[in-house]
Amino acid sequence: MKNKIVITEADLKIAPKEKVEKMFRKALQTEEGKKAYADEMELYFFMEKLNSELKKRHMSKYALAKNAGINPYVLTRAMANIDDAKFQTLKKMANGLGKGLRLVMFDLPGNTANHKIVTKRKSERNIFAHA
Repeated sequence: MKNKIVITEADLKIAPKEKVEKMFRKALQTEEGKKAYADEMELYFFMEKLNSELKKRHMSKYALAKNAGINPYVLTRAMANIDDAKFQTLKKMANGLGKGLRLVMFDLPGNTANHKIVTKRKSERNIFAHA
């Protein structure tokens, strides 16, 4: 992308969905922007659900870290910079609330790429390739 979006420290707090959509409105005009938006919204909904559960249970982030079996510093860092958090860390965070976390494959908005399954040899597993 030519124009970079600058995010300040204040922007790292969870914003209302409308604010997130407004931030990405211009970016949504490109395919790359649509993919970035889809990724950001998934992380946004995860963090929104996590914070909602913490509030509902009157649970601190420190207590979540202890329940999850991770260092409280790692939890704080992951929550502040969710884009760089590892899947295992996110999974432990969900587990600390007695929840599970799974990856789901879905079609991206506006994705028109055709895919076919390609098998090179019987001994190799199927992989997806662009048609």
